[in-house]
Amino acid sequence: MPRKFFQPAPALQTALDSVLEATWREFPRLSQTQIAVTWVVYSPPCMVNTGGSLSPETFWQARPPAASYRGVELIYPASVVKLFYLVAMHEWLEQGMIQSDPELGRAASDMIVDSSNDATGYLMDVLTGTT
Repeated sequence: MPRKFFQPAPALQTALDSVLEATWREFPRLSQTQIAVTWVVYSPPCMVNTGGSLSPETFWQARPPAASYRGVELIYPASVVKLFYLVAMHEWLEQGMIQSDPELGRAASDMIVDSSNDATGYLMDVLTGTT
């Protein structure tokens, strides 16, 4: 098994386990093999939006606290992740970590309405500081 990029956090794992148990109670037809979760907590100061000033080696040494259920499973998530990118974009706008402009708004709309992978790539570039 590959080395985890995060540090297992027992309190997070307990919380995640509780959420999963509640989910299976609420949705009994949902199989335990139909879900996989990795919950990572990046606490301030977050090593994000560094504009490329942070090397990949430095980033991967951080090992933030996290919890996981079936985290090593390879699952095709379709476009579900785009919702999280949209939330991240709005949070970063509110925090002043990125600036709003027409291109960003167009990309967000195209990503969600049309499921555009090009727009998603642009948004990821903005969030990671590569554009």
